[in-house]
Amino acid sequence: DGGGQVERSDGDGGGGMWLGRQMGKKMNEMRADEALKTKADYLATACPYCLNMIEDGVKSLSKESALQVVDIIERLNKAIIC
Repeated sequence: DGGGQVERSDGDGGGGMWLGRQMGKKMNEMRADEALKTKADYLATACPYCLNMIEDGVKSLSKESALQVVDIIERLNKAIIC
């Protein structure tokens, strides 16, 4: 049991997000949908490409209130300071 944590790449090869590739459904929406299905409050990532891509996917699906996408350092900082 991973304590509810899932480790996964965005699957878009870093710079792929800038190319606007189409595969039926956009990769950012696919990854955002997968994250939303976990019912997690937060998705934390250390990858700036993943952060932008998944955050854009969540916005594209109009689900900003359901999932907050954050940099893992931001989350760690809040945990230490609070």
